[in-house]
Amino acid sequence: MALKHSFLTFILLVLFSLTSKAQLLVTTGTMTPTQYVQNVLVGAGVTISNVTFTGASTQLGEFNAVNTLINIPTGLILASGNVTTAIGPNNSGSAGTDLSGSGDPDLATMAGITTFDAAVLEFDFIPVGDSIKFNYVFGSEEYLEFVNLGFNDAFGFFLSGPGIVGPFTNSAVNLALIPNSTTPVTIDNVNNLFNAAYYVDNGTGTNAPYNTNPQYIQYDGHTVVLTAKSQVICGQTYHLKIAIADAGDGTYDSGVFLEGGSLTSEGVDIQIVTATGDSTIIEGCADATICFTRIDTTGADTVPIFISGTATNGVDYNFIPDSVYFLAGQSTVCFTVTPTADGINEGSETIIITAFTINVCGDTIVTTGTIIVVDAPDIIVSTNDIQLFCSTSGITIPSSATGGLAPYGYVWLNMNGDTIGYNQNLTTPVNQTDTFIVTVTDSCNLSVGYDTVVVIVNVNPLIVTAGNDTTLFCLGQSANLNGTVSGGNPGYSYNWMPGNISSPNFSISNVNSSVTFIFTVTDQCNTSVSDTVEVIVDYTPISINGNSGNQVLQCENNDHFLDIYTIPTNGTLPYSYLWSNTSTDSLVAVNVTNPTTFTVTVTDACNVSATDTILFTFAPYTPMSLGIQVVDSICVGSETPLAAGITNGLPPYSFVWNDGVNFSAITNPAIYSSLLSGTQIITLSVRDQCGIIEEITRTLEVIPCEIAIPNVITPNGDGMNDYLVFSNLQYYPKNKLVIFNRWGKKIFEKNGYQNDWNGGGYSDGTYFYILELNDNANKVYKGSLSLLK
Repeated sequence: MALKHSFLTFILLVLFSLTSKAQLLVTTGTMTPTQYVQNVLVGAGVTISNVTFTGASTQLGEFNAVNTLINIPTGLILASGNVTTAIGPNNSGSAGTDLSGSGDPDLATMAGITTFDAAVLEFDFIPVGDSIKFNYVFGSEEYLEFVNLGFNDAFGFFLSGPGIVGPFTNSAVNLALIPNSTTPVTIDNVNNLFNAAYYVDNGTGTNAPYNTNPQYIQYDGHTVVLTAKSQVICGQTYHLKIAIADAGDGTYDSGVFLEGGSLTSEGVDIQIVTATGDSTIIEGCADATICFTRIDTTGADTVPIFISGTATNGVDYNFIPDSVYFLAGQSTVCFTVTPTADGINEGSETIIITAFTINVCGDTIVTTGTIIVVDAPDIIVSTNDIQLFCSTSGITIPSSATGGLAPYGYVWLNMNGDTIGYNQNLTTPVNQTDTFIVTVTDSCNLSVGYDTVVVIVNVNPLIVTAGNDTTLFCLGQSANLNGTVSGGNPGYSYNWMPGNISSPNFSISNVNSSVTFIFTVTDQCNTSVSDTVEVIVDYTPISINGNSGNQVLQCENNDHFLDIYTIPTNGTLPYSYLWSNTSTDSLVAVNVTNPTTFTVTVTDACNVSATDTILFTFAPYTPMSLGIQVVDSICVGSETPLAAGITNGLPPYSFVWNDGVNFSAITNPAIYSSLLSGTQIITLSVRDQCGIIEEITRTLEVIPCEIAIPNVITPNGDGMNDYLVFSNLQYYPKNKLVIFNRWGKKIFEKNGYQNDWNGGGYSDGTYFYILELNDNANKVYKGSLSLLK
């Protein structure tokens, strides 16, 4: 039986928050694709061959993410654009590069849409165990705005080989699945709404802390650390294709982070997690967590382990058992290793954990992990005192620390106990002798080192005053500048800027804009102190901000008594006025009868003027056009409305109605009534606002309206009562007469009946009639009559 050894790939996770912040580091082009796979991705139990990469060289690289928030320390990165786009912080919501590359058919099948800019890393491998696995994180700029919009960037891990049957090229299956499911990991399937336990929001590119803290990567969202895994047959050759591409368009990049050394094929995987980021634990500082993981969970299993090393099991650390028991269905068993804080300086000691499993090929798989136990070291802080012969606005005080566990935390204090800095070196202004204290702690926080620094200063502070600000209220005036200085080391040099004046006092003339002067004094210690003074020109040229307004008046040649004025602004008070009509007041009363332009000139105290005009024009006048709405005739004693129709002119209007007899009115509309019959002439006189008067007349027939209806006619030729005559019917020419016999049969009908029916052709008897008056009366008369011949 062959004995095959596989070595532990350490998973470096941080168990507590460190004070330092780290940024994602990404490099590309430093190795061949084969070297990237062999040196970075592959761990224990896997032998690779035939490595190929398709895509731009900038789409494949190596990353270091220690202390960032993706929880994978190092590994390979593939992206649908440049891999360096992933570097944080997340200061853009649409980062990406369109490389104009081709897509991948398997990714197009998954996405259901054309893909672009595919990065495809593929290789053959032979596993020594009955399973393979690797860890990854998928991130994308398409989170969250493109969730469920029908197209998303796609990625997949396509495994093909003996015993593998799937829908992709070479019968491959996709290993990028949501845990405990057959659902692929995609933007639509893992987000804030679906499978949210596997999603990490990373901001929008505009909100803090994501856009300021370098621990966050550029992509707007990413998954938690997931594991791709599959059963395999030990000793057989398999093919793995790792692919990612843009879908729908070539922008908005996505990337997949593959954990370094995580592509393994072991019977039982050993993972050691420490706070130091490597395999070291410190007495009294941090524990280690050891996790044993198996892929095949179909039955219970006991895995023997062997504990060795220079540290004593159960003495220098808590007792570790000699086997690990997996329940059926259980994939991982973890326990904690806690070093004993015994206070004894023992130097470095080792704990070696070895697990033994036998695969189906009959090979013994040996998995080993090592933990180093060290004592809590002391911290030694080194500084030096500093002597200054001149004051300084800033001095850097260096310090250094050794021992302990880096990274170190620095705190600088002044003699008042105030905290003034947190960096290794303190930059601070020093104007007098002072003492500073630096305190250093390591990441274990078990020991503290400190030192003091004395900075000796023997000079007085340099005090410089440029004088008081001067305000000028007109252009072209002059100002005097007088600077003073004291302290420092005499033997001063002076400089006024602008102007490069080298004396402490000077005058400036013809000032037309505000100027800030900087007065700088340098002493013999080459210490320079500056002060500023402003010569302020508080003058804005006078301008006209408004006036009583141009007006369009009505009714030319009429008097319009108005007040006009202008509103000056800026300049310097007081103002003087001169109008084109020689008035010197700010408010002028005028009478405008025709189009007129008034001009005013306003002059301020600086003798600067501004001119304004006010224009009066007259609207065109169109004479009135009148009409009267009235019926053609009315009955004597009845009423009818009179309504005037007016266009043009200028309202409001006044009205006078009369008929020259007994009617007058001043309203519109008016009500007309007459007791006299005959033709009446109605006159309407209208006056508009401009005083223009127009007249119009209309005739109205006043008629006697009662109809006299006979009840018998005698058409015997004697010339009397020979016809059916309705008196006053002539006033209703639009009438209609219908006559029926006593059986209801219509025997006569005529529109516009003219009293001309004599019963010709009909025998004596009783007849019935209907008379409709369809003119102004709109009445109907019904009755019977007798025909006697």
